[in-house]
Amino acid sequence: MIGASSMGNHGYDDDVWERALAGDKGAFQESIAGALDDLRIAAEHELTYAVNVGDLEEGYLSTDELIGEVIDRAWKSRKRKPEGLDRRAWLHGLLFRVFDAIVRKRWQDRAHESVSLEARVPKPSLYDDDESFYEWYQPDDVTRWEDVIADRSPSPEAVAVALESRALSVPAAARRLLLLHDRLDVSLASSARILNIYVHEARGMLADARKQVLELGGTKTDGGRGK
Repeated sequence: MIGASSMGNHGYDDDVWERALAGDKGAFQESIAGALDDLRIAAEHELTYAVNVGDLEEGYLSTDELIGEVIDRAWKSRKRKPEGLDRRAWLHGLLFRVFDAIVRKRWQDRAHESVSLEARVPKPSLYDDDESFYEWYQPDDVTRWEDVIADRSPSPEAVAVALESRALSVPAAARRLLLLHDRLDVSLASSARILNIYVHEARGMLADARKQVLELGGTKTDGGRGK
């Protein structure tokens, strides 16, 4: 997890980030390099799930294209990174926002195509560049909840499979909580902030999602404290 000190656990130097904020693109790439492996894992899960449930066609978007969109968006909005949200968590939040915008646009394109193949319909922009894209929720209960999930949790392998399965019938936020907290070890507080929900809501949603994964055949492991 990226720390708030001058040198975080992934070797992120605040001086490098300051140079990135000032416009040094090389410093920006350096400052996010340690988060890219996890970002790729998250992107692959999101893409595979979207194809499996019919939100996107196979081959419509590659992992590299999605990551490229996220990094481009991160660069353009780097000065608006929320205070207190580390860069790894911030990139995951941007991934979800960018990906949801792409899926929305694909559904809009399909709707336009179904109305008339000949009608000229203005194509929607990929992003609605209003303040809502940049708003990051700050849960007011974050300091009152320990990041401990006391229930029995599925194995990491079972979580990885469930994240891409149509059989996992939980809300999108619950599935992404599994991805963030149980697959990528993002803290519950940061996961809740990324998903714009209260921490106590995140705890309940994660417990329900874990229960369903176990019912689908996931192997039990001991629950524990997130980092």
